[in-house]
Amino acid sequence: MDTVEKVIGFEERKGNYEGSDYHNIMVYGTSPIDDKGVGIKAEIYKVKYAVLSRSIGRPPTLNDLNAYIGREATFLFDRYKNVARVEFADPATPPPKAPLPAPKAK
Repeated sequence: MDTVEKVIGFEERKGNYEGSDYHNIMVYGTSPIDDKGVGIKAEIYKVKYAVLSRSIGRPPTLNDLNAYIGREATFLFDRYKNVARVEFADPATPPPKAPLPAPKAK
């Protein structure tokens, strides 16, 4: 099962729960509601820091993650329904500038 969302935010959470350390990045995203409703729905995906690091190729800081806000992301899940990988769409590239017209001959 893959899920595609437009990323609207990130939140880092780390600590210790019952003797086990954790480090997660909560990824907030939106997508259109299917044919059973209207509008947009918001989702939160808990992504292990190590998984997100592998997905983008380096350990991210929250400042690094700013570049991914507004992009589409595909969340890929393992058999236990944990996020196994995140694939971010390339940012929209600006259209090329039109060439200047050639000067007219006199």
